[in-house]
Parts: sequence; C-alpha cells; structure tokens
Amino acid sequence: MSNLRLQVQSLELYQLRDLRRFVGELIISRENETKKTVWRIVSGGVCYGNFREEEYLNAVQFLADMARKIDSEEGSDRHDRSLLISSERVPDSEYEGYFNG
Repeated sequence: MSNLRLQVQSLELYQLRDLRRFVGELIISRENETKKTVWRIVSGGVCYGNFREEEYLNAVQFLADMARKIDSEEGSDRHDRSLLISSERVPDSEYEGYFNG
C-alpha cells in the first residue's frame, strides 16, 4: 500500500484529477453491486474465520469449537472469551476474496 501511495504522490495534478474521477466511478459501481453476506468469527479485531452466506451453522460450530478450546486453556481470561459472529455485506466482486487466500 505504501508503494501505491508513493506512486500517487508522484502524479501530476491532471493525473490526480483523472484518478479521482476514475476512483469515484469505481466506488459507485461497487456500492451498486449485489451484496452477499460473509459470516466472520472475530475477537478483539482479529478474524479467525470467514464463512459463506449459506454456511451460518458452520460458522456457529467453528465459534463453539474455538470457545471450547479457549476454555480448556489455562490462563484464558474474559478477553480471550469475547468471540462473536459478525455479518459483513460485501460486493459480489469481492466475495470470493474472503475465502481464497
């Protein structure tokens, strides 16, 4: 990302204006895309797993398995035990990226 920022900083004013227009159109396009739900198992800002829209029960099972593991660890505290399932609505074009990589 920092390399990208350095490249943008080196652009001339007309190039920056063109880039702003292009990025603005890209944002509008993504905002207008069909959205899908990604179920995410998170704790303290860390994501431990992503599950597809139709895999809600798999996400619940994963959370329960993690909770059992944390509970069995000596010294785990309330911060370790603050797991949750969040749902994130993402553009269709970004959906597969949550599972590939």
